[in-house]
Amino acid sequence: MRTRGQRLRLNREQVTSVSDPIRARPLGPVGAGIHPLATSLLDLQRLAGNRAVAAEIGSWRNGRVVFGASNVDLKAHPSAPPDGVRQIRESRNGGGLLGRTIASIDPSPPLLRAEAPVKVDQGWTCRAIPARAPEPYLETYWPTAGRHEMYPHVYLDVSKEWEDRLKAGEDEHVSDHTLGWQVTWGTVSEAITGLAQAPGPVQPTEDAARKDLWQRFSGALPADLRPNGAEPTDEAQTAQWGFEPSTTLFQRLFGATKARDHRGWHTTSSELDHQTGVDEFRHVTGTTRIGAVSSEDLIGEIRGKAAKGR
Repeated sequence: MRTRGQRLRLNREQVTSVSDPIRARPLGPVGAGIHPLATSLLDLQRLAGNRAVAAEIGSWRNGRVVFGASNVDLKAHPSAPPDGVRQIRESRNGGGLLGRTIASIDPSPPLLRAEAPVKVDQGWTCRAIPARAPEPYLETYWPTAGRHEMYPHVYLDVSKEWEDRLKAGEDEHVSDHTLGWQVTWGTVSEAITGLAQAPGPVQPTEDAARKDLWQRFSGALPADLRPNGAEPTDEAQTAQWGFEPSTTLFQRLFGATKARDHRGWHTTSSELDHQTGVDEFRHVTGTTRIGAVSSEDLIGEIRGKAAKGR
């Protein structure tokens, strides 16, 4: 049984694959990235409108990426030779992996809950109980430049160019997850915070005050996040942005980054460079789409499909 505050790892990870020189075929799902995290997060301003993120987005403080009033925990694992690639691979029980991003989050979505209505001279008012959205915890792994031992007598040379490209791939997963969170749970949390700051307009009855709060809350949300029903219920809210099922808008957008994997935008391979005795030396190669599709465009696409029931 889950308890509030428990952090769950999503049931999939983003990983970047390289063809396995032993089995001669690509292994594992593909992962990746686009532009560096700071650049992508700054672009949230364009997407979020009046919920634009503060100018300090992307600044680092004690290992945390800070944006607006919320933090996203990010732990980076640059994996140095000679064991970096092997450690990344072994962490997934083998397979041709060159990068990995893990996302986890407390599965407790922000929900509107009403304070007890307050009697005033002309009737009743009602405000929201403050609610804060749980924040994602992200870990990224990528190999740094140098010669990595993949297997006994099989080595992979990672150039500085490929190190930077692979890191950019993992950065994009971070950017995707962050933006997907911001436009769902972050947006809901901000709406609730606004409604908790002051009582609403005076209504003739307690019930009318609660219903008015619900209407103001729904009106503050984008159309695809608005819950159904005339009165506030947890069920109506979790149906739109709950952690479960996998079809909620939160899951669709927080997990939108897996489309990069499924579409093979960051598949790499390795080629034999030379052989000395029993030692085989390979280098990373391949054509990727790292940097071709922004987080905003990807999430906009997935959001559009969700609106059409696709």
